[in-house]
Amino acid sequence: MSSQKRRIMVVRRAVLFKSRSFRGFLPAASADLRNLILSEASYLERASAEQDPAYKQPIGYAVVLDPAGTKVFAYRRAPHEAYAERRLRGLWSWGVGGHVEEEDSGAPDPIAASLRRELREEVGMSGNEPLWLLGYINDDDTEVGSVHFGLLYVAKSRSDSLSPSSPELAEGEFVSPEKIEKLLAAPEESVEAWSRIAWPAVLSFMKAGRM
Repeated sequence: MSSQKRRIMVVRRAVLFKSRSFRGFLPAASADLRNLILSEASYLERASAEQDPAYKQPIGYAVVLDPAGTKVFAYRRAPHEAYAERRLRGLWSWGVGGHVEEEDSGAPDPIAASLRRELREEVGMSGNEPLWLLGYINDDDTEVGSVHFGLLYVAKSRSDSLSPSSPELAEGEFVSPEKIEKLLAAPEESVEAWSRIAWPAVLSFMKAGRM
């Protein structure tokens, strides 16, 4: 089945932001939007959902740390048609994730199930690693962000070395927080918006040593 015809999870914008609207990052402790999404979600064909800002597409978005919790897996998305989402091609990122598909709906937590699948497919992780929900990302200032809603997780790798296992990722490795800061500051490097938004919360989590 074409990726555009696959049915993916959506939630009505009006329902998601009924109690609280925000832009940027919202800590998980501030609102239980995960359970709201799970209780109010429905499924639409992806092609339709991508064109309708009345809906938000929940995306589990995991930043992967090394076993010691001191480095972050950073990667560059493929710059050509190997990466399906043309609006993100060639950008640096430290978030792994994807759409919640209808096939995930039978799981107790379809968002976590989809995220574990993406971790297996994109970077070769087992998919059984622990996940920590840090909060939520909403960025209506970009074309991609206007129809997507991020649930930001941290995942801990059991291996000191990860590499892209999907052609959608051009290159990737564990890097220090200092390298992340340099990527964010360098005018010649393009970093996707969600990774920029996520970084302060991830860095705070790492410094707190909560793993």
